[in-house]
Amino acid sequence: MQNRVKTIEVTKAYAKAFNAHDMVMIGDMLDAEKIIFSRQTQSAIVGQQNVLRRIRNLFYRIDKQHHTLKMINAIADLGKVMAQPCLIGLLNGERAALCVLDCKINGKITSISILTGRSVVESARATEEETMD
Repeated sequence: MQNRVKTIEVTKAYAKAFNAHDMVMIGDMLDAEKIIFSRQTQSAIVGQQNVLRRIRNLFYRIDKQHHTLKMINAIADLGKVMAQPCLIGLLNGERAALCVLDCKINGKITSISILTGRSVVESARATEEETMD
């Protein structure tokens, strides 16, 4: 239960840092020794610097293409885990992905998983208003 509370706290902090494009804060949140970034259709990315590069490139592409991407807090039922804290990625105001973080009890993120399946994304329940403000 303590780890679940920590996951909720970290998920909220990550959303705030992500929405501000704060790479320093995001970097401080990642575990220095063991971090993996995975997206359903792509190869996994391992290592803090590699994950930061991936996120930095995402911000660059979003800005270059004149899109907006915002993370909002949510919960989702994923497999046997009910009410998993997660983030809904809103691309230009539309649900585009689900971001699930795993973290240690010390609050360091060890895994960032991006789920893009329409049914999974739509089944998530937002815990805050879905606006681009």
